[in-house]
Amino acid sequence: MKTSLFYLGLGVVMIGIGIFTYLQPANIDSLAFSQTVLGILSMAIGLLTIIIGAVRYFRDERGN
Repeated sequence: MKTSLFYLGLGVVMIGIGIFTYLQPANIDSLAFSQTVLGILSMAIGLLTIIIGAVRYFRDERGN
């Protein structure tokens, strides 16, 4: 239970960091591209972490 809640919280934090990184203004074109990629990648990892946390939570609730 605690592990699944940790995964859910970590996923929410990762999505927040990804959105924050994605929305930051950048003056250099190459930096803007890598910043966009980093923001999208961070949001994707956060979403995957939330899915893992939800699956672990429901498995723990069913007792499997």
